[in-house]
Amino acid sequence: MSIIELNELTKSYRRFEKKAGFMGSVKSLFNRKYTEKTAISSFDLKIEEGEFVGLIGQNGAGKTTLIKMLTGIIVPSSGEISVMGYYPNKLENNFKKQYAVVMGQKSQLFFELTPADTFLLFKELYDISNEEYKKNLDYFIELFEVSDYLNVQVRTLSLGERMKMELIVALLHNPKILFLDEPTIGLDAIAQKQIRYFLKEVNETKGTTIILTSHYMEDIKSLCSRSIVVENSRKIYDGSTEKLFNHFQKYKKITVSFSNETNIVFPKDCKVVEQTNHKISVIVPKERGNETIKWIFDKYDVKDVMIEEEDIGSIVERIYKKGSDEYYEVAKINFKVQLIWRFDVVVNMVFTIVKILFAYILWKAIFGENKIVSGFTFNSMLSYYIISSFLAGIDMSKSTSEEICNRVKLGTFSKYMIIPINVQNYFIAKNFGMTCFYFVFNMISAFVWIFIFKIDFAFTSNPVQILISILMIFLGFIFMMKLHFFIGILSFKFLEISFFRMIIENIVEFITGTMIPLVLLPETIVTVMKVFPFYYTTYLPSMLLIGRNSNEAIQGLIILALWVLFFSVVNKVMYKRMRTLFDGVGI
Repeated sequence: MSIIELNELTKSYRRFEKKAGFMGSVKSLFNRKYTEKTAISSFDLKIEEGEFVGLIGQNGAGKTTLIKMLTGIIVPSSGEISVMGYYPNKLENNFKKQYAVVMGQKSQLFFELTPADTFLLFKELYDISNEEYKKNLDYFIELFEVSDYLNVQVRTLSLGERMKMELIVALLHNPKILFLDEPTIGLDAIAQKQIRYFLKEVNETKGTTIILTSHYMEDIKSLCSRSIVVENSRKIYDGSTEKLFNHFQKYKKITVSFSNETNIVFPKDCKVVEQTNHKISVIVPKERGNETIKWIFDKYDVKDVMIEEEDIGSIVERIYKKGSDEYYEVAKINFKVQLIWRFDVVVNMVFTIVKILFAYILWKAIFGENKIVSGFTFNSMLSYYIISSFLAGIDMSKSTSEEICNRVKLGTFSKYMIIPINVQNYFIAKNFGMTCFYFVFNMISAFVWIFIFKIDFAFTSNPVQILISILMIFLGFIFMMKLHFFIGILSFKFLEISFFRMIIENIVEFITGTMIPLVLLPETIVTVMKVFPFYYTTYLPSMLLIGRNSNEAIQGLIILALWVLFFSVVNKVMYKRMRTLFDGVGI
């Protein structure tokens, strides 16, 4: 039974062209030029369940684009595609739970955390039972002998150790298909050998279908019984790996080091590619390899010799010329991440304390000898400012739009597209973990100043007001997260969204009442503000917590809830449309 079927699959995308220099940038601002690039053209393919298939091609041939279409990261321009009976770009969670992707230059691990923490996170993301999780984890730990560094930070692991952990993460949920893009890139010979053994074992014992792209000949030759060669977006070979190399691999590379300075002259059918006084590298016909080595040893004082297979690029060229719990876990993980960065924590606390100090000085000067200003006493005004600054300080929502934008621009947003989870909810949970962290530490900062200045803190004793305020703060957090998710996904279309973020951030700081209580503004302006959600994210809960504006509490909850619902629907529709524009090809 075919687990992957492609028929006339094609992917084309536009590339922006700009002339060099300042004037080139100015001209492109008004007159943009694009070129059409075909990454995959009329591609037909069938892969059976349990196969180990090598995908071979030079850089830019279309290998990575093909894998990204198979996993649903980018949408095809035309043609038919079926993976395990699914259309990949629908990105259904049931589909994403049945495959895994490992890219040699990308990481699914959290560098600040330990592999053990990441494994627990993925257990929840992929809904792995406790029994299956323990069984699989024990199997992989023993197979790869990694028990000694499960509890150290990922960033301290060597490249080979990290790659082992990447593979364990990918295989914990028993995927039917494993996509591997250069899994041994940058690894030393020993680590490469271990990875190959591991992959062969998984394919044979668990029946996992594996699609492998690699520039290393040994990866393809030792693992893949079938090879597919891609060149200039087209399939030019599909068949036996052994036949591929026996037929098209014509040469070997021999590198010889000499004990003494040596000047050696090879026959005409041998090509010297590198030569120094004590070392020479030469390409020789495969059938003459042993003869050439014997001739060198007989005639010269050899210190060392190395024999290599011809690189894949040369072979390809020759062929071508021929022819819910999971959300809790996400939040918890990101709380842990913040704990790692002690300096950031300290700076944030100090900054919060300094802000309150400035506010103290400012409002002291404004109030002077006055007892009341616009209905506020000095203590109630300072209490309001402490609470509103506290709420503003824990809002980490803007980091969502920044991260989405940066990942889209770099082509690395695919990390979130292949995880079997609602992406919008994932970012909400991720930032909820950060928010909880800053809630704790900003609370400490606020209490520091209340204690230092001996402020008669104006805080309501009404439990209903406190409860409504908490609900409003929570809904406000959800709304701001959804707003910044919306801004973030605009980057699929515009790439650069700093302008949108700048507008929102500056407007929000003012109309949420963080800078000054909105009651100090003209009544007409305040009335208009009440239609929008920002009035209820910071200003109103701050007023409720100091015992004021209780008559607006229920209204605030309803309006916030409606705005949250509105952006939930809009974001769902927008993300579904916008992600089809993602073209992180070759990345």
